[in-house]
Amino acid sequence: MTVLRLYIIISALFLWSAATPVPTFGKKNIIFMVPDGFGPSGLTMARDYRRTQLGLANDQKYTLNLDPFIIGSIRTKSNSSLITDSAAAATTYATGFKTYNGGISVDSSGTAKTTLMESLKSQGYKTGLVVKSTLTDATPGVWAAHVSKRDKQSQIAEQMLEGGIVDYMSGGGKCYWIPKSETGSCREDDRNLITEAKDRGFTYFESRSEFDGHLAEGLSLPALSFWAQEDVDYAIDYNNSITPTLPEQALLALKTLEKATEYSTKGFFVLIEGSLIDHCGHDNDAACHTREVLEFDETFKVVKDFIDGTDTETIVVVTADHETGGLTLGLDDSSTYYPEVLFNKTHSSLFFESKVIEFNETNPQAAELTTFVQNWVATELAVTDASDEEIQTVVDAVTSDGDIRAAIGPITSNRASIGWSTGSHTASDIFSFFYTNSQQIQQNVFNNEPGWELRGSHENVEINRFLRTVGDVAQESSTSA
Repeated sequence: MTVLRLYIIISALFLWSAATPVPTFGKKNIIFMVPDGFGPSGLTMARDYRRTQLGLANDQKYTLNLDPFIIGSIRTKSNSSLITDSAAAATTYATGFKTYNGGISVDSSGTAKTTLMESLKSQGYKTGLVVKSTLTDATPGVWAAHVSKRDKQSQIAEQMLEGGIVDYMSGGGKCYWIPKSETGSCREDDRNLITEAKDRGFTYFESRSEFDGHLAEGLSLPALSFWAQEDVDYAIDYNNSITPTLPEQALLALKTLEKATEYSTKGFFVLIEGSLIDHCGHDNDAACHTREVLEFDETFKVVKDFIDGTDTETIVVVTADHETGGLTLGLDDSSTYYPEVLFNKTHSSLFFESKVIEFNETNPQAAELTTFVQNWVATELAVTDASDEEIQTVVDAVTSDGDIRAAIGPITSNRASIGWSTGSHTASDIFSFFYTNSQQIQQNVFNNEPGWELRGSHENVEINRFLRTVGDVAQESSTSA
């Protein structure tokens, strides 16, 4: 009887502790990772690619770094459409308000909404953006700017600088920060925002040697770095002696932000975006897509290792904004698909497009252009059985200013038995992932306590609610534009 009573008491205590949320206080780091355009099939394709690359049989288990941490799914619709764009989705994550496609941290009426980053900055957090797109693209832009249309990237750049919200910025899009008089500028005025940033005390760097030096010796905030005039190179196209990878970029950001908050009672917030998964999806470029996902997966490992090594309570939430391309693994009546076909593609379709346009500008004869395309397909795609029709489709796209990437993509995808339903976004639900070094936070999440809900299927606005709960930040209604 005594043993039974003791068992009942212990069981009751266990159930009480499992059901009672533990308040969390003190310093926290919040890491938000967005694999833009990444859907469930993209996870499967990357896993199968790596498993096949390692020579594992179908009955041998292999998991990506992300796999153990799937916690739920996200519904992605915007206010204006069942199919969102990145601006509307990212605005939801940043502000907790749904908006129309194209809006940057404004609601459906155009009213600016306070972002999580703005709120955390006002509390004393350090903040960062690490992306492969332009820094002023939709997903990074929403955290520190408010504009009616996402294509106002020059204006977004101005707000990012003048608002003083972001302490660490690294990505592409230098063209939106340099005056129109400079080669490659995307601005329509003579403002040099890089010079203005330096005048405001920013450490600016853009070379591999400078990056390596900062990684070894440390970096003072605020800091700004650009790695391309527009988007950073795809993982499949990298010259790593020039451009740091996303995992490397993430590591420098995390080390820098941690050092900057070492003696603070507040931690940091950083967005890390695998921006170009989306771009590969738009191009229906399966090999490019897979390499971007695998690079993002390695970036997640860097983040997890950082979390495991810090004494500060730290969380990472990972979720895409939408799925891109309508990726299907299995084409027509095929009973399987062949990820090994993707091994041999050495460059992205975008890279091929640039090379064939460059060649075509030399005014080659029709036969010479055809031979160029045939040779590229045979050597860079390792496709030696391309049909005359496939080659001619590419040639026609080149000579008629057509969509060259759309013409080259199916040559690989069809042989891998990989299908795409669109060159745009889809309404598919997407996965969410979660990891923390805090037992208290983990308990609240696993119990789905109010404000801590991640398990199960959720609207994208609930991600903002969760992040605000972690940061102990109330949702504000508006801010001046």
